[in-house]
Amino acid sequence: MKLSAFVVKQSQRRPYIVSMDVCNTERCAFAAYFSLGRIVTSLCPGDSTALQLWEAEVPLILSQMSATAFFTAMVLNMTSFLFEDSVTKRQLALLSCTIKAAACYSDLLLAMGQLPIVFDAHGSLLIPQRYVQWAVTTPLMVFIISKLVGVLSLACHQSFVPMQMT
Repeated sequence: MKLSAFVVKQSQRRPYIVSMDVCNTERCAFAAYFSLGRIVTSLCPGDSTALQLWEAEVPLILSQMSATAFFTAMVLNMTSFLFEDSVTKRQLALLSCTIKAAACYSDLLLAMGQLPIVFDAHGSLLIPQRYVQWAVTTPLMVFIISKLVGVLSLACHQSFVPMQMT
């Protein structure tokens, strides 16, 4: 009897299926990030003086280390996605991987000098791509938090067993 229940449970397990709403969310996030990035880059061409000032103020190793850290976190999230049994946890790992990928890409472009850097109205350095990154990743983080709250509250409700009055 126990063996047949185990076999049914194993046959129902689908290790790499993620719901379509998360896949669509990730695709929309990537499309929005890259299209908004292209638009901002075309509307705000970089200022060579601002780029030279940036390179003088911020060592190149900082952008490289940040890109490396986000890439490592992205690989860890992808590993979690591949080996996770729970569909909900896989969804969260995939969304988190998307956030890390956007941050890694921005830092990598910054390290290679491919992002436009301009002066703002007050003369400070401004990297418009950062605002594009934040515009895409912040809603994803809020979505992840809302999913976590939903999962945690569901787990709390399921683990709560009312006491029987005797």
